[in-house]
Amino acid sequence: MDKSAASAYVYAKACGMYAKSFIGKKAQKLFEAKTMGDLWTAVFASEVPVLPEGKLADLLERRVTEKLVFDFLKLIAAYDKPDLLSLALISKYDYINVKTALYESEAEASSFLIDIFPYSIFNWKKWPDIKAVIKSSPVLHGKTPPLHGASADEHVLWDSELDGAYYRSVWAGFNSLSPADKRSCGRLVHDEIILQNIVWVLRLRTYYGLKERDIRPLLAGADDPETEELFCRPAYFALDKPLDDRHAWEKWQYARFLNPHEEGMPWTLDPRYVQFASDDYLYRLAIRQFHTNAFTVGALAAFFKIKHLEEYIIRSAAESLRVGTDDLFKSGFLEEKLYVEK
Repeated sequence: MDKSAASAYVYAKACGMYAKSFIGKKAQKLFEAKTMGDLWTAVFASEVPVLPEGKLADLLERRVTEKLVFDFLKLIAAYDKPDLLSLALISKYDYINVKTALYESEAEASSFLIDIFPYSIFNWKKWPDIKAVIKSSPVLHGKTPPLHGASADEHVLWDSELDGAYYRSVWAGFNSLSPADKRSCGRLVHDEIILQNIVWVLRLRTYYGLKERDIRPLLAGADDPETEELFCRPAYFALDKPLDDRHAWEKWQYARFLNPHEEGMPWTLDPRYVQFASDDYLYRLAIRQFHTNAFTVGALAAFFKIKHLEEYIIRSAAESLRVGTDDLFKSGFLEEKLYVEK
């Protein structure tokens, strides 16, 4: 199948998958579930496995991820030679596999590893020897991962290494595209990397107490002057501003992603709110990009982002059955707005 025919086929299939997705108001159904069994039925429309609630939730989350990966691999398989950006995007689950392998027990990790064959960049045939798994990787060659029992600081450094490698591959994939395809997805790729750097800065400051000199090298793109300017510079504003003074942030380009100040109440910056607001913005941008860039790599990249965020919504619905979900989440992703601030 030539590329134009493959692109038409892929967009038609993606539209069918999109129509069945739990996005916008359709996601309300997920949060109406009273039990994990109800949620399973809503998502899969199949018989509920006889398992305790906790194990059923774990199985549900795994099946959701497997379905996302299966659908996306099916789409890119339509191309004789898939574009490098799509291959970089699906590698996200390879990096998640590495994190799972590092931070969970061997038995737990084995039950959660997601197969993206034939596009994996790691040698999972060597599992459970995680050092051998990543040894031949072009992005992590020679790196020594922290093993179980590593300190929190070591985990932070390794998370940064993995996230940086992922976004380097995404940016390289983007740069390999034709000018037309770059135009179809440039804003989504660019904004996601910036926003993830911003969230990372705020998390490192808030939860780990790291200072500017320690944070700068950990940002995606920090290892190259060009990408540092593109993706790190916007986040540098957040390196030293007070975390308890909302007014100090008001002139920042990305201030709209910060939690608002309630009159008469002390304000403290909340990285979780910033993560939610960023995801919400990218979700809506991806929906618009999917509808306005048919037959392009941008449509496929947008579809991946939409499905990845659908996965997050389903996981949040499962989590709400365990501990509850705040109204902010329900008033955000559950409305399918197509407007994105310019």
